[in-house]
Amino acid sequence: MICFLFLVLWNSAVDGSGIGGSGVGTKQITTRFTPTEKKPHESEKIFSLGIPTESQSGIVNLAMDPETSCTDSNHLDLDHTCSKAYDGKVEPEIGHEWVSATAKGEWIKIIFRTFVQLVQLEVWHRCDAEAQAKEMNLVFSSNFAMSVNRTCDGSKNYKTCTGQARFSRYDFSPAIIVDWFKITATEVCQPSAARYFGFIEVKAMGRFMRN
Repeated sequence: MICFLFLVLWNSAVDGSGIGGSGVGTKQITTRFTPTEKKPHESEKIFSLGIPTESQSGIVNLAMDPETSCTDSNHLDLDHTCSKAYDGKVEPEIGHEWVSATAKGEWIKIIFRTFVQLVQLEVWHRCDAEAQAKEMNLVFSSNFAMSVNRTCDGSKNYKTCTGQARFSRYDFSPAIIVDWFKITATEVCQPSAARYFGFIEVKAMGRFMRN
């Protein structure tokens, strides 16, 4: 049976220090989750895209593997397919975002070529609040799922989008072993005007399992 963990994302303070929380464990799943939301310019970069530091040996952005694939509920056009959500570029531009046709109920599924140890998931939300989810359901192949809430924070000014867009980060300790995960928008920030839900970037940090 899939276990659901309900986490509330807290906004970071002005100085950029995140406020974390932990989920409710079960006998089968003892992984702790620390959700964090920060503005990109306030965030300390814990992991770089695909480049591990000495203290993070073996930790890479698993989504950047050339054999990683994806499916989605739908996409606006060929410039906004699900693969654009893990191209390694946090850029709110055509060709670098996954964008769906509507909002509530839309989903993206990222599939790895083999089982991985997932230690961190980072989701960069689209700039406009009309295109953001207030609540998301995260489902993993290891018979585990969690529902997460976040604070809506959008801007129609795309020139300052990098500073306005927020990302949600989920740390898994110990790592969870999966070969895919799926993110679904269950509630949207502006129900009356919601459209074009998607993500600028999804980073899946961890290690590939050895054969």
